[in-house]
Amino acid sequence: MRRLPTQADVAARAGVSRALVSMALSGRPEVAESTRELILQASLDIGYRVNAPAANLARRRTGLVGVVLQDVANPFFSEVAAHLQDAAAAAGLTTLLNDGRRDPTREAHAVEMFLQLRVDGLVIVSPLQASAALAAIGRQVPTVVVGFPVPAVGVDFVHNDSAAGARRATEHLLALGHRDIAYLDVAAGVSEPLLLDRRAGYLTAMDAAGLGARVVADVAADGDSAALILALAHRPTALLAHNDVTAIAAMGALSRAGIDIPGEMSVVGYDNTRLAAMPQFDLTTVDQPRARTGGTAFALLTERMQGREPGRTVRLDPDLVVRGSTAPRPGPRKARTPTP
Repeated sequence: MRRLPTQADVAARAGVSRALVSMALSGRPEVAESTRELILQASLDIGYRVNAPAANLARRRTGLVGVVLQDVANPFFSEVAAHLQDAAAAAGLTTLLNDGRRDPTREAHAVEMFLQLRVDGLVIVSPLQASAALAAIGRQVPTVVVGFPVPAVGVDFVHNDSAAGARRATEHLLALGHRDIAYLDVAAGVSEPLLLDRRAGYLTAMDAAGLGARVVADVAADGDSAALILALAHRPTALLAHNDVTAIAAMGALSRAGIDIPGEMSVVGYDNTRLAAMPQFDLTTVDQPRARTGGTAFALLTERMQGREPGRTVRLDPDLVVRGSTAPRPGPRKARTPTP
């Protein structure tokens, strides 16, 4: 097996000391630029590669950033992770990704694995851990949470104003003349603060309009929620779902039931994932800025890794993206004429 070149080989090729090679390759400013170029060229000539793990060990760094997602199958989470990876790569860091699969135990195991790998920083996207657990993590490694802020000393947060987003979506439907608007909620028993905030935004808008709210729980991603909507005594003319995945599943079920979208029923999602913009869905949705979310989370993490004290919270305002799944409220439904 061919022996890999070492810094001693670079030094011999360039005609300088090994210590000077080490200083040049680590970016020390006291090395003259002409000497640095000579050493870099010698490195290229003999095929020398810096031993990154060894270099990081010497600096007491690993160059690794851990990212834990609540559910990689959710397009919003995976898109935020992609932007985090881009930001980390631009900073010369390597991102390690793990999926909690909506399971607090798996999420905790993922965090522990990253701590054992001695990552330089950790980003947890929409965690299911309790605030005390997040605080304990923050005491061990610089940590940023993407999600609803909770009392967790030692952790930074970046989140989107979910209540404002859901309120804006509901007001869009009200402006189109809809008065009977249902909200497709998460399964009963789910108590994630972020999702509770979205429901609260819908309820606030309906209350301000003097209208009764209809929250349909036990929502499943397979469209069962749409069956519940259709079974209501008075079918709504508009639906707001807690995320795009649920909205799209409901659209499929409604279409299979012969309900025209948006002619007979308008549908709004939340997140503005790539799915929402696809022509077959053309979904009106609340846009959580994934690029800005991922970029802000990494900026906060970088500050923490450089020694800033923890405790910052950054709130990002969502926007409404209007597409083809919403339209003015339809006129009164005509009774079907019996077939003679």
